[in-house]
Amino acid sequence: MKSYRKVIIKVIAVCAAVTLLVGGVAGVRYVIYEQNRRADAAKQKEREDFVKRNQDISYAGKSVNGVELFGKTAEEIVAVMDEQKKGYLERTVSLQINQDNYRYTMKQLNESIVYVCSDGSKYSEEQESELAKKIVQLDKNESMEKQYQILKKTADGTDFSVTLQCSANKKKIAAIMAKFRKKYIVPVKNSYMDANRKISKSKKGQSLDIKKMEKELKAYLNSEQKSDYTANYTTTVVKPKWTEKELKKLKCEIGSFSTNYVGATSRGHNIQVYTTSVNEHTIDEAPMAYKSLEDMIDVIRESVDVIEI
Repeated sequence: MKSYRKVIIKVIAVCAAVTLLVGGVAGVRYVIYEQNRRADAAKQKEREDFVKRNQDISYAGKSVNGVELFGKTAEEIVAVMDEQKKGYLERTVSLQINQDNYRYTMKQLNESIVYVCSDGSKYSEEQESELAKKIVQLDKNESMEKQYQILKKTADGTDFSVTLQCSANKKKIAAIMAKFRKKYIVPVKNSYMDANRKISKSKKGQSLDIKKMEKELKAYLNSEQKSDYTANYTTTVVKPKWTEKELKKLKCEIGSFSTNYVGATSRGHNIQVYTTSVNEHTIDEAPMAYKSLEDMIDVIRESVDVIEI
C-alpha cells in the first residue's frame, strides 16, 4: 500500500513538473510575442513621426532646371527658381548699326520667364510660390509606408521636372524695330519728267534688313542662352532707278493725245478720270509686252502692212 502511494505521489509530481514546464514555455513565448509587438508598434510610430516631420519638404525626383529639390521647403524652392532665372534676366543685348551702338537689359526689353513643367502645365514668374507648393505636395497622397520608403530613397517618387523658358516681349521689340526703321531706312526717290519736260531731282535711299534683325533678336531672347548677345548691322545704299542724267537723254516724244469733250457727258467724265489718274506710277513702261501676237497685229493693222512674221 505504501509503495502504491509513493507511485501516485511521483506521478503527481511529474505531472506538476510537466505542467510547470509547458506553462513556462508558453509564458516565454507570450513575453517574446509581446516584446516583438511593442517593438513593431514603436517602429511604426517612429516611421509615422518621421513622415509627419517631413510633410513640408519636397520628395525625391523633383528638379528645377536640373537642380535637385529633395529635402527643400516651398520657400527654398522659390529661392532656387530665383537663382536659376537670375542668369537669364541679367543678360544684355548690344546692337551696332553702322557706327551707332545700342545696349538693352532684359528689364528694358520686358523679358519674362515661364516655368514649363513635365506634366504640361506652365507657370509665370508671379506664380512661383504656387508652383513650389505644388512640388512639395507631390507624393503626399501615397501611403505612409510608401512615403517613408521615398524619403529613405528605397522607393522612387514621382518624377517632376521644371524648365525655364524665356519669352520675348513682341510689342517691345516691335517698338524698337520701328525706331530703327524710322532712323535708318530712307526711301529712294526717282527722277521724273512732267508734261513740261521739267525733270525732278533723284535721291539715293538707304535700307536696313529689319526683318533679319528682329528674327535674330527674338531667337536669342526666346533661347536658354545665358551669355550676352552682340550683333552688328550695316545699312546699304539704294540707288534710284531713274536719275536726272538718264532722263535728260530722252530727246523724243513718246506720244501725245488731245480731244475735246464736254465735262457733263459720260465720255467726258471717263476722260477726266483717266487723264487725272495718269502719272509715273500708273503708266505701263511696256504696254504691249504681255500681249499676244494676234492682239498686237489687230492694233497696228490699220496703219502698217504686215509683210512677214
